Amino acid sequence: MNSHTFETNSAREKYQEFLEDYQDCKQEPTNTRRAKHAYASAWEILDWLYKESTTSLELGSFRTPFFQGCPSLLVMHDLANAAKHKILDRPKADIQNTQTKPGAFSAEFSNAFDKTRLEIEFEDGRVKNFETEIDQVKSYWDSYFLNYP
Repeated sequence: MNSHTFETNSAREKYQEFLEDYQDCKQEPTNTRRAKHAYASAWEILDWLYKESTTSLELGSFRTPFFQGCPSLLVMHDLANAAKHKILDRPKADIQNTQTKPGAFSAEFSNAFDKTRLEIEFEDGRVKNFETEIDQVKSYWDSYFLNYP
């Protein structure tokens, strides 16, 4: 089989790529370019898993248990697709807005402080820190790939 992705040829390799993007993002948690790489690669893992599977399910049905196991993947879906297409045709996480929220403390401080952060505001008024969302996705993928071939 030909490769169109240079050195990434499997879902496990895509997961390793995500881990590198995640570490880059954690080094500079308010760098939107690094965040974009992290959420895009976090989301793309799911498509790679689907292509490697032997399932007869359609893509949407294949994704459902992943969304149930990690609702933060819905956020990654919307962020990645908005970055790629600008406008979301089928949003999944009901994101109203994203922004860099300035705080009194730099990003190196813990979340207990009013630190500068990337915020995600949802249509129901909830506000979440992007760093928390990407951490949840990383934990989910770490657990998933423990038993993946």
